[in-house]
Amino acid sequence: MKKKILAIAVLAAVMSMTACSSNQSSTTTDSETTTQAESVQAEETQAEDTEAADETEAETEAEAETEAASAAGTDVFTDENGVLTYLDTANAPFEGAGLKITVDKAAKTVNFVKTDLEGVETVEYYTFDFNSNTVEEYYFVSMMGTGFYYTFDLAANEIVKVEDSDRNDTTQSTKDNGRYDSANDRMKGDVEALQNYFTENYGVSIEDMVK
Repeated sequence: MKKKILAIAVLAAVMSMTACSSNQSSTTTDSETTTQAESVQAEETQAEDTEAADETEAETEAEAETEAASAAGTDVFTDENGVLTYLDTANAPFEGAGLKITVDKAAKTVNFVKTDLEGVETVEYYTFDFNSNTVEEYYFVSMMGTGFYYTFDLAANEIVKVEDSDRNDTTQSTKDNGRYDSANDRMKGDVEALQNYFTENYGVSIEDMVK
């Protein structure tokens, strides 16, 4: 009888030790899993912080470049007998194009001639004339093999005259053909783009440039 009781006690002790070992192993596994999860989370957080820092650095560099361009202001222009000129093939607001800018303070005009990215001039241009407070654009339509002159009133913010390549007034026919609205919207966008471009890059408005 004593032997049976002793055997049962030993068996109980072994089972208790096994259970403890199992619990300890489970606790260790849970701890390792938690540690791994925390490590992954820390790496993700570090990656997010690095990405945010890179974005901030890129934004700071872009702002610095813009400020530098504005700081340069009108100093980038060359004075040629009282007429200021500058060729910009890097920052023009038109895709795939540059601008040759000519400022004539005596005439109160600022002329923007479109160029290619090598600086070769095209036939297209915009002339801001602050005597009449207008912008004249020559717009070439390659499919038609000809161009049109548009006169844009800065105060009214709209095209007031359209002429063909021979300077014949085609304003009414342009409206009758349903081409006026699209031309007007395009030119409004171009004029605004040029005004913003000039202020951002040279630190002065186009109008103030000729004062």
